[in-house]
Amino acid sequence: MVLWRDTSPDEVAIEAVGKGPITLTLWNCWRDDRGVTQAWIGNAAMRFEQLSDEVVRIRSNSRPEVTFNDSVIEVSFVRGPAL
Repeated sequence: MVLWRDTSPDEVAIEAVGKGPITLTLWNCWRDDRGVTQAWIGNAAMRFEQLSDEVVRIRSNSRPEVTFNDSVIEVSFVRGPAL
């Protein structure tokens, strides 16, 4: 799933349910000047800040100068009832 900064809703809820530990994998991607989706090249780095045991802030970059302010999201982890 790709959420674009200019078209995604302000808040997105995703529920992952499993019988064991679940791994969430995130990466930075962007559209270049030609509209081609890019990832894993150039300034694809992400900066993670642990705000609490349940919340992580992720700052991404999508331009030549490194600012880590192009996309800033917060991910909240909520443990549900045991299955």
